[in-house]
Amino acid sequence: MKIAFFSEANFTNKIPRSYRNMRTEYAWYVAANADHHCLFDLSSLQNSYDIGIVILPKKKIEHLPNDLFSILKNKCKKVGMMQEGPNWYWQDYDIKIQIKYINYLNDWDFILCHNKKDINYYMAYAKNKLKVFVMPTLMIVDNLNFSPNKKNIAMIGGNYCSWYSGFDSWIVYNSIDNVDNFMKPAMYYMKPEEKLVNDGITLDYLNWQDWMEQLSECKYGIHMMKTFAAGTFALNCAYLGIPCIGYDYLDTQRLCHPNTTVSICDVNSAQNIANRLSNDSTFYKLCSKTARQAWKKNFDENTWRNKMKVTFEKILK
Repeated sequence: MKIAFFSEANFTNKIPRSYRNMRTEYAWYVAANADHHCLFDLSSLQNSYDIGIVILPKKKIEHLPNDLFSILKNKCKKVGMMQEGPNWYWQDYDIKIQIKYINYLNDWDFILCHNKKDINYYMAYAKNKLKVFVMPTLMIVDNLNFSPNKKNIAMIGGNYCSWYSGFDSWIVYNSIDNVDNFMKPAMYYMKPEEKLVNDGITLDYLNWQDWMEQLSECKYGIHMMKTFAAGTFALNCAYLGIPCIGYDYLDTQRLCHPNTTVSICDVNSAQNIANRLSNDSTFYKLCSKTARQAWKKNFDENTWRNKMKVTFEKILK
């Protein structure tokens, strides 16, 4: 089965397994042995494919052709979209661009999304309601090799803004007893003054492998982010056996961290879990073991390939 992905990334090639910045979409390309083409330069599109998967950009969608589906359909038997970001982000576009996005949704032969709870959202827009599927978040772990010894610190998953809900994670962090410090990654919406707030360590912008090395030093993960998409933070923690506190919308959180998952906005329960993790070593070990086992069962590369083989076969029928 020949598969191609199309995104705003400006390259035409395959991603090598040794690539250090193996973000989720790149992991998909690797696991599917897929080619990649830039949406803004389809002149390189010479080969024919069974399935073409479009990851629409968050910005510059107005520069894409209205007949994008027809263009790609000339080279792909089936053409569909993979969700990019939270399912609602496109509603911040100008009205004309929102309508263009809706027209795209109606064109696709299929739609892929991040989480089980996203399916019903996209079914409302999909031409074929039976062809909306989850494409699970994925990690390529070939080159990851970390010490199992962790420091007594927490990683909180986001900056101090509504997109990442950083202060919600910070207030949960404060319910952990006897923790030494916290770290948080620098993300797109980081404000310049953040490094002066609440102590802690704000990491520089990191490629994915360097991020994993930093995360591996932590004992706790806290991600009270209400912008739900791929759920990579929870999945990265699970692979490393780090209990992660977060919301039940995300498949990665709900499946890998069942004992540290709370309903949306239930920050108070998250605080109680944080306190228990720090004071109940048996509970901590259970959460750590469960996370690692659930990653292996639900999200390792072989599991992804088997699941997507079935999905792609359904799409082609």
